[in-house]
Amino acid sequence: MMKKAINYPLKRWESLKKFMDYSFATSSNNEAERKISNFVLGRKAFLFSNTVMGANSSAFYYSIVESCKNINIDPFLYITHIIMNAGTAKNDEDWDNLLPTKVDLSKTKIYLEKINAAVSNPERTEPYILRGKKKK
Repeated sequence: MMKKAINYPLKRWESLKKFMDYSFATSSNNEAERKISNFVLGRKAFLFSNTVMGANSSAFYYSIVESCKNINIDPFLYITHIIMNAGTAKNDEDWDNLLPTKVDLSKTKIYLEKINAAVSNPERTEPYILRGKKKK
């Protein structure tokens, strides 16, 4: 029995020490468990998670939010940036430039400040028409 217990990690030694190649990796998954605890507790309340596609979408957004929190980026600001700019991504490099560590959120922040500062004109008689983003 002892021989079996000793041989188990020895046969898998390369895989077991792989986490040491990455400074952010640990041998424990406790931090990951803590990060997903809110998701696990709330999953019964999610109406859209009753399908595989809904669960994948939910996991995608939770992953984005938690990644942003880990690198001190406002998740709302980042997701707004993605929604505003994903339509212009044409190749892998464009998509890579939308990663949380590579984006410049200053323009998005200014845009949101303008939107939040906007007030309606009660004397306006014509309807508001949303035309989308202006082309450069």
